[in-house]
Amino acid sequence: SSLLAAMGTACEQRLMQHSAYLDEIIGMVPATFYVPTNPEELSKRFQKHVGKPAGAVSKHQHKLEATERRRAKLDPSNHVGAVELAAANADAEEREDAEFRLREARPSGTQGDGGDDAAAGLAPSMPLADFAQRGGGSQQ
Repeated sequence: SSLLAAMGTACEQRLMQHSAYLDEIIGMVPATFYVPTNPEELSKRFQKHVGKPAGAVSKHQHKLEATERRRAKLDPSNHVGAVELAAANADAEEREDAEFRLREARPSGTQGDGGDDAAAGLAPSMPLADFAQRGGGSQQ
């Protein structure tokens, strides 16, 4: 029985030494690594959508907008054919050439702003409303 008592105290002493050693090691590590300074900061760290700026566009919203842009691009009513686009470009070039010739024909003292087609007697071959309705000539 004295042997058991001696073993028990030796075991307790060894346990106390190990505990003191671990306490010493933990004391060397700064508390900021294992104790949060602000509990809200720690909770935000592990929650996916908390703490993002209010103005940030979500990934889902961005995907929806991209889908809408793709649908608008592929919509047949917004399509401007190559023939229509070429005709609109040719008409625009003809108007620019006519304006340039008109400006060159004017005497240098009476040059206007050069942008008044109605005053120059030039009428656009395609009304602007029709051109805008067809997609404004922009390629999509």
